[in-house]
Amino acid sequence: MSWKEGYLQQAKSDYETYRILTANKVKICHRLHYLQMASEKLAKSFMCRGSQRPTRLTHYVLVRFLQTTKKQP
Repeated sequence: MSWKEGYLQQAKSDYETYRILTANKVKICHRLHYLQMASEKLAKSFMCRGSQRPTRLTHYVLVRFLQTTKKQP
């Protein structure tokens, strides 16, 4: 499994946890934690090139992801 696929699987798992917590009306701080984690892992997956691992600076990767996707339809 590549880094890209691994991060994507983790993002899906974190997002599913977010959905379960939301459906069960768990406190918003816990729900947002999982939404943040899913977003960061999705960004890392998006920024992976081939089998290369992205930078460890998650927040940089997330900002770069948002800047890149903003320019695309």
